[in-house]
Amino acid sequence: MLTASSATPKAQHERQRKRIRRTPRPDNWHGVNKGLIEAKLAFKNLQYDQAESLLRGVLEFAPNEAKAWAWLGKILALKQCHDESAQCIERAKTILTRKLVASMSGNKPPVSKSLARILWQQGDYEAARAMLSILLLKQPDDAELQHWQASWNNEVTA
Repeated sequence: MLTASSATPKAQHERQRKRIRRTPRPDNWHGVNKGLIEAKLAFKNLQYDQAESLLRGVLEFAPNEAKAWAWLGKILALKQCHDESAQCIERAKTILTRKLVASMSGNKPPVSKSLARILWQQGDYEAARAMLSILLLKQPDDAELQHWQASWNNEVTA
């Protein structure tokens, strides 16, 4: 039998705040965004082991962070860990697709910069270019998309 909660909305909110405060976090935890920024910096400095460690830390607390899975996949590919790399990239694609499908109405295919980039990195050039075309229709002045278009077209002719 279902019963209505006798707690006021204010009391429910306070209980939720206390639960959030009790969430265990390591002493060095600064959040997903900072973890991603630090991992990107380590990657740029060719410190792949450190970047991998930072990304794994992010994913421990935010397992649905598609960007972290994609970067981890790229790092693992550079470290010649191809099977694990493919699993990470596939997980990133799955997360992005699930999020986009959930947010869209109708039968439109999911479209995002992140998914286009992942498709390109995986070698699915046709799907990546198709998605890029849709993105450019929606955002024709986006400099990053224009750069991708030029770059991806050059890779075909080069």
